[in-house]
Amino acid sequence: MNNMEKGELLELKNMSVYYGGVQALHDVSVTFKEGRITALMGPNGAGKSTLLKSIFGLVPIKNGQVIWEGVRVSPIPYKMVKLGISFVPQGKRVFEHLSVYENLEVGGSVIGDKDVVRERIEVVMKTFPMLHEKRKMKSGTLSGGQQQMLALARGLITEPRVLLLDEPSLGLAPKIVKEVFTKIREINEIHKTTIIVVEHNIRSLLNVASEAYVLNRGEVVYGGDAKSLEHTSVLEDVFLGKIK
Repeated sequence: MNNMEKGELLELKNMSVYYGGVQALHDVSVTFKEGRITALMGPNGAGKSTLLKSIFGLVPIKNGQVIWEGVRVSPIPYKMVKLGISFVPQGKRVFEHLSVYENLEVGGSVIGDKDVVRERIEVVMKTFPMLHEKRKMKSGTLSGGQQQMLALARGLITEPRVLLLDEPSLGLAPKIVKEVFTKIREINEIHKTTIIVVEHNIRSLLNVASEAYVLNRGEVVYGGDAKSLEHTSVLEDVFLGKIK
């Protein structure tokens, strides 16, 4: 039975995840609304990336449920892609020996129809004009920021309803960080994509997010409006270790 509220697209209920005997998530329950950008924040080891990976089926779930549009699902990466979820891992993950265009083709490999993939690439390149200019270049020759843009673009080829981003600004210069977050906002506005972002660059993230969850030691210590979070001491408390 569908008991999700209107606008809710994805929900994790009572999620617990272990890494080698260490509990990374403790009975976490979070909800993500359609068309929103949601920030996942907290110190190192808080469980942010684990939460993303549990949605996509990259870590085994000990307890809990993943609910998509009111229906419980068993997360397996290829199945989550078919449902409409795309995951962009941290670290500018591109195939350096392939061209920009070939990287985008890889992003559409699950589609199975070359004509559809070609059309999708053309649509995505309108959002990323720089990639169109460099489409024949080997991806390994791009700058770090350009590689991150390519990773973002590749994640959009399947036209996902949900885009999971793990540390998209990692290792980038401040100017490039600003460009990446501008592009994240554009993706949300133009493609109406629901975006869930794990990010240490709190100021940049809060500038684009409408919802926020703060995690500490595998537990949710804040969930709600992103702008309201700025008027609390939650972030300061978790980063200074005041919340046990």
